[in-house]
Amino acid sequence: MFHIKFLFDLKGFDVSTLETSEPLILKGPTDEILLTISKAAPWSATQLRAIDFKALLGDEFDVCDAYLGSNWIGSTEI
Repeated sequence: MFHIKFLFDLKGFDVSTLETSEPLILKGPTDEILLTISKAAPWSATQLRAIDFKALLGDEFDVCDAYLGSNWIGSTEI
């Protein structure tokens, strides 16, 4: 099952660090870019949780890391 756990779901993470409109980038296990989603306004935790990654990537990718720009924000392996 494809599920990304975000750092902001962990205790003690400062959600204000999400106040960026840099693109959301998903990278596979060999750092290949699997998906990029851009938006003009800053991201919120709710918006990131609402993305249906399985619908966008299918079952082919079950391991990936999530970044906002160059900042790592989550993984399927947390």
